[in-house]
Amino acid sequence: MIVDLKDVLAMEVPKAALKYIAQTNELKPGGTSIEHYADVLVHSPKTIDIAKVLARQYRYAGRTAVNLFIPTSGISRDWNNPKYFKAEMEKKYGPDIFTDGVKPQLTEEPKLIRIHEDGSRYILTFSYLGKPRRVLDNYEIVKRRPQLIDFVLM
Repeated sequence: MIVDLKDVLAMEVPKAALKYIAQTNELKPGGTSIEHYADVLVHSPKTIDIAKVLARQYRYAGRTAVNLFIPTSGISRDWNNPKYFKAEMEKKYGPDIFTDGVKPQLTEEPKLIRIHEDGSRYILTFSYLGKPRRVLDNYEIVKRRPQLIDFVLM
């Protein structure tokens, strides 16, 4: 699950932020869409580092409330050790869980698909299927279930 920098910028960073960086660095995108701004920032040597910082800052940014869970019993203290946690996760899901991620068959129940190491913390990415929606596809009404993603910061 290697994610393209341009896609992260286009999907997660507000257009106004991308536009500001492009204008500040006197870059001319090929159009006015968010994809054009993301593309020009990624392909300019002047802004590639800024683009990486923006992607890192916005990739896991949320627009909803944060729930804090602290286990009080039933969890071994070994799980507080980052090396133990990583070893157990690699044992259960394989080493790809920390690089490209895994692609389990999705259901309504969240499934772990990737773990991102960020210094001394881990960001766990869970994916699941949302409620079915009716959409028009090639002139026919079909039901589609969106793939949803939630993050857990440890």
